[in-house]
Amino acid sequence: MIGQDNLKKAFKARDEFPPLIVLIGADGCGKTTAARYIANEASAKAFYISGNKIDEVRETVEQAYSQVANVFYFFKNAQDMTMQAQNVLLKLTEEPPHKAKVIISVNDKSNILLTLLSRAFVYNFMPYSNTELTQFATAEGLKYEDDILLVARTPGDLKLIQTFNFGEMLDGIIDFIRHKKIIKGLALVKKLKLKEDDEGYDVLLFLRAFEIYLQRLIKDNIEGVHKALCKISGVRQALNYTGVNKKMLLENLTLEIMEGL
Repeated sequence: MIGQDNLKKAFKARDEFPPLIVLIGADGCGKTTAARYIANEASAKAFYISGNKIDEVRETVEQAYSQVANVFYFFKNAQDMTMQAQNVLLKLTEEPPHKAKVIISVNDKSNILLTLLSRAFVYNFMPYSNTELTQFATAEGLKYEDDILLVARTPGDLKLIQTFNFGEMLDGIIDFIRHKKIIKGLALVKKLKLKEDDEGYDVLLFLRAFEIYLQRLIKDNIEGVHKALCKISGVRQALNYTGVNKKMLLENLTLEIMEGL
């Protein structure tokens, strides 16, 4: 596992492991990899990935108490669990199983019971350095340009970038910015939304790439680029809220950028 030295130190050559471990970090930061790392450090005989529905959580907890070998159960994206399901996990901290341990991963701890967090070992993922991301890309055989390290923030970002044609998208943006082709610009927004729906395209990741391109243009003294960057920053913040109309936000962004350039 690359990076996260504090986590490695916490679980290296440890005799006793907490019954419940909570890993907190953004999508793609390596929470599943870290969970497997912890299980390996504990010399676990098995590592099971469990479901988040309440019946699945109850079944997993029941199994945990019947284990005679050292095993780990892993709940991914536990912020999607209902409060009832999370309450079932509390039993593990009140009456820890003799052999089984549980790890849950979350990208937003605000949806997790405070009681659960207070009784668990909690680890917040640290940001990755460019050196660590480079090491990851090399180890995975990923090809990248130096600018990609400015866009990517996690190992997962690097993998996503390999599957998306950022160059094609940026070329389209460059074209409509320079020539103010409104139809082409709106078509690009539609394409972005379809890619998100059909292929899991990360719009926020793309906007970071767009920002980097515009920052390059600032060096060339292209008028209006600073305002465009401010508008993108506002849209990125708005995309963090649930229930927003992403297509409308991106269309408005496209039109406002063209009007300002």
